[in-house]
Amino acid sequence: MICGCDLPIIEQLIGTTIANSISPGFMFDRTGTNNVNDWLKAGNLFSNVVGWPFGLANGTVNGIWIGNENLSTFDIDIYEHEGDEVNLTNLVTVSVGVAARNAFFDVSDFGVVNITQGYQLAARISAGSIKEPRVVLFAGGTL
Repeated sequence: MICGCDLPIIEQLIGTTIANSISPGFMFDRTGTNNVNDWLKAGNLFSNVVGWPFGLANGTVNGIWIGNENLSTFDIDIYEHEGDEVNLTNLVTVSVGVAARNAFFDVSDFGVVNITQGYQLAARISAGSIKEPRVVLFAGGTL
């Protein structure tokens, strides 16, 4: 049985677990119409040159959300690298097989995908064409 005196400890443990297990989402985007092999940007920089730094240990990809302007059929690759494409590795590819403006993927769609601590994350279009793409990658891990 839990008493009121246990609540601060429980809240601290749950808060720490949540803080260490999720990210706010890493957003990749790029203006205009984009085609096969076009890299998306992480902020103002191309993500294959300087991606989003990933600092958690035991990292995993938990979800990928995608939006774009037009109905499109396309594939998005998520990569990790040390910076400037050094040790560039494809982590996962998600396919929007039917023309759509939005798509949502999670571990049930692509299985467990590990992310290396200290690497940078990048995104690229590997098939099709997409206008005004925005890709949000949700990842987890521990501090």
